[in-house]
Amino acid sequence: MGKKVKLRWFFLAVLLGLIFFGGVLINFYVDILWFQEGGYLSTFLKILGTNWGIRIIQVAIHFLFFLVNFMILKKVIYQKFVQQAASNVIDIGGQEADLSFLENLSRRSLTLITAAFSLFLAIVFSAVNPEAWRQFLFFLNGTSFDLADPILGRDAGFYVFELPFLRFLFDSGLLMVVITLVVVGAGYFFLARPSIRSLRLPPLAQKHLLGLGAILMFLRAWGYRLDIYRLMFSEDGVVFGPGYVDATVRLPVYNILSVALIIIGVITLFSIFIRSKKHVLYLVVGWLVVAFALTTIYPNVVQRLRVEPNEIAMEEEYISNNIEMTNFAFNLHQIEERDFSFTGELDWEVVDQYSDTINNVRIWDWRPILETYRQLEERRPYYVFNRIDIDRYKIDGEYRQVMLAPRELDQRQLPERAKTWVNQALRYTHGLGMAMSPVNMATPEGFPEMIIRDIPPVFPEDIPLNNPAIYFGEMENEFVVARNEGEEFHYPSGDQNIYYDYTGEGGIPVGNRLQRLLLALRFNSFQLFLAGDINAESRLMFDRSIHDRVRKIAPFLAYDGDPYTVIHDGRIVWVQDAYTISDMFPYSETSRGGLNYIRNSVKIVIDAYHGSVDFYVVDDDDPIIQTYQKIFPDMFQPLEDFPPGLEKHFRYPEDIFSIQSEMLTTYHMRNARVFYNREDQWDLPQERYGGSTIQMTPYYTMMQLPGEEEANFILMTPFTPVGRNNMVAWLAARCDPDNYGQIIQYNFPKDRLVFGPMQIEAQIDQNDAISQLISLWDQHGSRVIRGNLMVLPIGDTVLYVEPVFLQSEQAEIPQLRRVIMTTGERVVMEPTVELALQALLGEKTQEELDQLIEEDELLEEEIAMEEEVIIEEELPVPDEPLSRDLNDLIIQAQEAYELGQEALREGDWNLYGEKQEELQQILEQMGAIIEEEGLDEQF
Repeated sequence: MGKKVKLRWFFLAVLLGLIFFGGVLINFYVDILWFQEGGYLSTFLKILGTNWGIRIIQVAIHFLFFLVNFMILKKVIYQKFVQQAASNVIDIGGQEADLSFLENLSRRSLTLITAAFSLFLAIVFSAVNPEAWRQFLFFLNGTSFDLADPILGRDAGFYVFELPFLRFLFDSGLLMVVITLVVVGAGYFFLARPSIRSLRLPPLAQKHLLGLGAILMFLRAWGYRLDIYRLMFSEDGVVFGPGYVDATVRLPVYNILSVALIIIGVITLFSIFIRSKKHVLYLVVGWLVVAFALTTIYPNVVQRLRVEPNEIAMEEEYISNNIEMTNFAFNLHQIEERDFSFTGELDWEVVDQYSDTINNVRIWDWRPILETYRQLEERRPYYVFNRIDIDRYKIDGEYRQVMLAPRELDQRQLPERAKTWVNQALRYTHGLGMAMSPVNMATPEGFPEMIIRDIPPVFPEDIPLNNPAIYFGEMENEFVVARNEGEEFHYPSGDQNIYYDYTGEGGIPVGNRLQRLLLALRFNSFQLFLAGDINAESRLMFDRSIHDRVRKIAPFLAYDGDPYTVIHDGRIVWVQDAYTISDMFPYSETSRGGLNYIRNSVKIVIDAYHGSVDFYVVDDDDPIIQTYQKIFPDMFQPLEDFPPGLEKHFRYPEDIFSIQSEMLTTYHMRNARVFYNREDQWDLPQERYGGSTIQMTPYYTMMQLPGEEEANFILMTPFTPVGRNNMVAWLAARCDPDNYGQIIQYNFPKDRLVFGPMQIEAQIDQNDAISQLISLWDQHGSRVIRGNLMVLPIGDTVLYVEPVFLQSEQAEIPQLRRVIMTTGERVVMEPTVELALQALLGEKTQEELDQLIEEDELLEEEIAMEEEVIIEEELPVPDEPLSRDLNDLIIQAQEAYELGQEALREGDWNLYGEKQEELQQILEQMGAIIEEEGLDEQF
């Protein structure tokens, strides 16, 4: 009978274990399969093993410490219970309690209760730091920066790699001792005193508390030593990091307090063996008073009486330290400064010299073109374009800047009746191809001139896209099963669908029936176990979002917010930039998110078809990535192994460039006195977009840098002074592989006025002819969108280009209608870049002009036809003969319109504006005559 009961309890325990831990074990098993298939199982196990190893050790230490102290507490209290057990009544905090039940409570039971309570506290307080694994591995594998902090002389690697783990040990130990003191002290106070009137504790209790107090003092003494290093991150001075008060007051005070606490701790330990303990209380109270005075009152007095009256002189050395360390931490010290000899002059000779810049002027804005792509190229509701990427490709023998967007499949957009398990898991499994267009071309109708288009994709020979399937992308789709015995939907063709069989290696094999059952339990989908179209060779793909994939493999890296697609070797791959960051670099100012060190050290390539993820080191001088390479030796590949040809599509990532630009607005000032007074503070400019004022964001463009013959693909941004709108400098980051990551700062002459973006926007707003035409378009059921203003340094001047789009309220397809161009003196608006240059600079030779006019003939005809329709709507032909005066006015209106159109084609905006006003006056006169002669019904 006893054996049967034990067997039942055993099976019940197994069942409960499966209920509570079965899901965890299944998830762990599936994760093992996922990481093993991707080649990163060792990375996963090292992170997991280190994390659990630290936690187990932490639980063990906490448990033993709690247990030893609580057992002493139990012993003291139990002795009191034994002494008062005869009466079965005990005094607890002044209240009499019946404790007769304790007679049946054995020492063993009390020990088990104490151990259980100790284990509970140990488990609870060991889970407070999820980053402990990284701090521990950094501590063991840290790399030197070969750069010492200017106050203590410690290498920056100590602060980045060692100090966080030391702080973790200190915080963990301090928490453990404080919790023990609170529990033990409360236990002694309420349960161990002879009576409520007596404050005297039993001798063993006194010794116990003195021992714990000494441990706490030694820990706090160590904490003061760590606080000295934390001064490198002080925010109390005029800059981040230690100032005069920190270096000359707080630093020696922390040393004094640390030594004092060690002495008091030793005295406290000796007091265990001395009868009188009052001197310990006096020492502790005295130390608290002195510590408060030295750490709070004294520094404030020095700050107010000594520093503030002569702050710049006192803080100059420390400001210089902050400037030096911040420039290093954000890689600003590598920026090359050049002077830009601005004259403001632009002529045809300069245009010809910088023809690569002119030929790659971006007249398409990413917002309107994304909507245009969606309207023209999505074709089906379940196909989506998420974002626009900007890159360059070699087409017809020359590199051209292009915009492109992958066409992904969003299962959420399937019709409701089509959202079956079979369709979502087995049929609609992947997106297809992409759309691509040059940045500087448009059709006569104002749409992008497509390079890659349609479904299936039509592509040029220079950019073969033989395998356009996208199984892994940015969409948050559920799992799919490829290589199944059914047919995967590939793309629509007329009224039929084309199907496809997957041949790649993405996902994990479904495997045998047992593994299939575990997968079904993992994804809560028994159809996965029962479906007849799935076999052992089928591939289960989950975590298909590239954002999830890279973060699951390498959660210790930070990632750029704009991964981009590249066509490489006939298929689509994703390139994701990753950063090594820290918030523990000494003396460095903090940026967004609290980080104060960043490097673009890693580029990740994710295959959209196979789902493979490869990490490549692009900055092997970064000590943090060197440390990660020590920790995960099989994870990172050298740049030499980067897929050949793919490096031509390197892009300097936007997030780090934005951070560097923001920091440069202040930290371009290297002189401490100038920095202190913020005499040359910069700002990031603003621009107008869609009727609103927004901050100008960095933008990619292909252009010739000043003095260079070949075009470079760069990421750039201009700067303006704080509180003013003129430009003072611009920053360019090279993207081409030979000079990747080189950042150049071009400074404009301080004695010349260079218009900033908002000043140019104001000039455009104040141009009567442009304002009238935009107002005219806005009145006919359409919305005018003024795109991003492009600031393009060229020669010794700056060319400003802004596209103008027209979007119908019904069709919602933005169309490029005009290009606004200026150098800051004269504003022109024309249908194309070529015509805008002609209007801006004047006519070229007659032969060149005839060629430009011939190339633009179709566009001019379409614009003229649209404007004639508008005039015809305003000047209808009446049913009866009109009066002589009305006939004369119609002729005058026609003449004014024709002269205005001729002025428009010649770029004479003043004459065009005059003729528009004249036409308006004639129309008003015609309206008065029509009303006077009663001809309203005829019109």
